Amino acid sequence: MLDKDKMERLKQIHNILMEFASGNFAYRLERTNLNDDIEALVELVNMTLEEIKSFFLHQGYVNVHETYKYVVQIFFLLDKKETITAYNSQIKQLLLFDDSELQGKPFSSFLTQDSKLEWDRLTSRLVSTDQDSHEEYIVLSFKTKQHLTLTINCLVGKFIDEISQSERIIITSIEIIKSSKERETALWKTITSGKAHSEVRVLLSKTNIKNDRF
Repeated sequence: MLDKDKMERLKQIHNILMEFASGNFAYRLERTNLNDDIEALVELVNMTLEEIKSFFLHQGYVNVHETYKYVVQIFFLLDKKETITAYNSQIKQLLLFDDSELQGKPFSSFLTQDSKLEWDRLTSRLVSTDQDSHEEYIVLSFKTKQHLTLTINCLVGKFIDEISQSERIIITSIEIIKSSKERETALWKTITSGKAHSEVRVLLSKTNIKNDRF
């Protein structure tokens, strides 16, 4: 019988496969130091998802205007202590945390262990610079509430708030994701429309299938 830890890891694999099935290619599974069959499966899933994503993008099967219609901008605003003071609504959709779990929390608490180290090195450079504004690019891996990993190319900048005259840190990024909800809504409208019923009647008549619902 699997212990609680292994069950949780298998649940994470299930979650990421469900995300992939809905068209979100950005999520990955966080690696551990364990050396077992589940960890091997985690590595295989991550590699497979990365290869499939690259294949779809390379072959042009991803339609930017339809399948990946929405460009999501990641936005965090931090105070001098690196506490989250503001963020956009898409953060909650991507990381699956609510306002009470985000507002006023340390930004680094939502990063994987490796990204925390990278983040600490970057913020050290931000503090050491004597410029009022400074920007750097960094790849950060966020932990979602479902224990998945979301890796994002971010632009991190430091600036002086003119009102409070205090330092602020801003993290922004742009990610392209699939909006399956809009497609489902459009499909449902088509199915429930009178035109769709007429088309189904024609199809049923051609196949000699009787269906009293139409």
